[in-house]
This record gives sequence, structure tokens and C-alpha cells, in this order.
Amino acid sequence: QGDPLFNRPARSMVFVLGKDTIAAIPLTIDASGLEELLSSVSPILLSPEMRLDISSTQFNVRALRQAYEILVAPAAHLLTANTPITIIPDGALHGLPFGALVLNDVGPYDYAQARFLIEERPVTSELSASLLLRSGVSPLKSAGLLAIGHSFFGESLAELPNVRQEMK
Repeated sequence: QGDPLFNRPARSMVFVLGKDTIAAIPLTIDASGLEELLSSVSPILLSPEMRLDISSTQFNVRALRQAYEILVAPAAHLLTANTPITIIPDGALHGLPFGALVLNDVGPYDYAQARFLIEERPVTSELSASLLLRSGVSPLKSAGLLAIGHSFFGESLAELPNVRQEMK
């Protein structure tokens, strides 16, 4: 599967938009790797309709650390320290609690020792860039925006019509 518009393999990107920054950084994970990662954080992220029990409500902080390393760390050097970020997730990432991403190495359920992204900076998420713009908050006036997205889902679903415009 790939991107028919640019005739290249499908890949996910992190987009960073700031007052003086516009960057696109390719991620080192594919769709199946992302599903595996989300499942290791908590099975409820991929199956929200599943019956809740104690094991499904526990989040693996080691997997949340790995998610930080894959999804945010590649762009961290572009983010201004102590400033808010707005994340616009795509697909399965809508269920990921980005503020709970872990910045340090700890045991899988060592919540007390974990340092969470939300402790470093305010983290918000939006459903889409167009909703963010309609909210009256200008991403270029805020301190930073981290947008993760891809609009090609293979042959089973049509490409989302406005993703490229929303990411601009």
C-alpha cells in the first residue's frame, strides 16, 4: 500500500508547526507496529467496546515510554521548552492519552516513578486541524503544535478529503 498522489510507500509523519517552525518528520513505525504498540499500552485502546476488567484498565507505562520515543521524541528538539502543545492524532491514535506519555525509563506499572509529558508541558488534543482553527485558537500564535496524521487507508477506505489542507 502506498500514497497514490506521490507514488511512494505509505508512512506516518509528525508535523510541527510553531511561530518560527514548520517541519515534517517521518516516523519509524508502520500501521501494524502502531497497533502492536497501542495494544501493549492497553488492549482497550484498540477495542474500546471490550468488557472492562482490571487488566484492561491498567496502562503499561513502559509502553507509554516507547510511544513517546516513537511519536514525540523525534520532534522534541523543535518544541520550545515548557510551552503547550496541541496534538491532532490520526486513526487509532485518537485513543492514546498523549499527556500520559512517559519521559523516563521505569517498570511497566511503576506509575509513581514515571514522569509524564503532561508534567513537562500542557498537552491538548483536537479531532482535526479544521476544528482547531474554528475554535478561534491560532496554532501559530500558540507556542507549538504537534500534528500526527496520514490520510491513506489502503483500498478499504477512501482517502480523507482535507487532510493535506488541514495540516498546512
